[in-house]
Amino acid sequence: MVAPARITSYQSRVAFECPGSYAILGPDGGDDVTTNNRQIRDRIKELRRVPASELLANPKNWRLHPPAQEKALSSILREVGIADAVIARETDDGLEIINGHLRQRVLGDELVPVLVLDVDAEEATKILLTMDPLSAMATTDSDALVALLGELSDSFEITELLATVGAIETERSDPLEEWTGMPEFDQDDQMSWKRLIVHFNNEEELAAFAKKMRQDVSESTKFIWYKKAKIESSVERRYVQEQQANGS
Repeated sequence: MVAPARITSYQSRVAFECPGSYAILGPDGGDDVTTNNRQIRDRIKELRRVPASELLANPKNWRLHPPAQEKALSSILREVGIADAVIARETDDGLEIINGHLRQRVLGDELVPVLVLDVDAEEATKILLTMDPLSAMATTDSDALVALLGELSDSFEITELLATVGAIETERSDPLEEWTGMPEFDQDDQMSWKRLIVHFNNEEELAAFAKKMRQDVSESTKFIWYKKAKIESSVERRYVQEQQANGS
């Protein structure tokens, strides 16, 4: 038999009780939800839309956002739009960001949704320290991820992004299998001995790297060789019958 619910009023707040849990409804409509006699506070005070440029960067922010991440975020924002809120708290100087610094930088003067929290400076620091690491603790269901990517008509950029952060492994095709049925020829192995992904925090670091390598490197550069290699184009080449090559 289920015990009846009971409603109690105290200090202008109303508590709705039922076995195992209850919710406290405050005069502002916020809910503090308690489950199994353990109260979880709702610290979201309001949702506000403000120009991103008016938000204050958190001086304690420890996360760096390289150009590749900024490019990926800009791409998904252009394609889909804003689908998440920046998290901030009220300070004497204005709304200070807790989570969402890169979005604030990318969006400029665009209106951005902001979840304003009712937290103090120490609580904000705890959130700042743990939000991204907690997300990073999640593991990957590879089969589900591949199936999800298969639902997209064009998933190249997203696949590339997931591969960059290690969420998915991209398979390299076997050139010998790809060559089945094609003419035979001898060619030296031109595959690299080692591939290394290098991250840069800003354009100045990229320019310094390019100077050290003595090569032209820009944001659109996909790869370089060390030492600089001459890349031959095969666009104008074609295969011909051996007798045609001999002129007979």
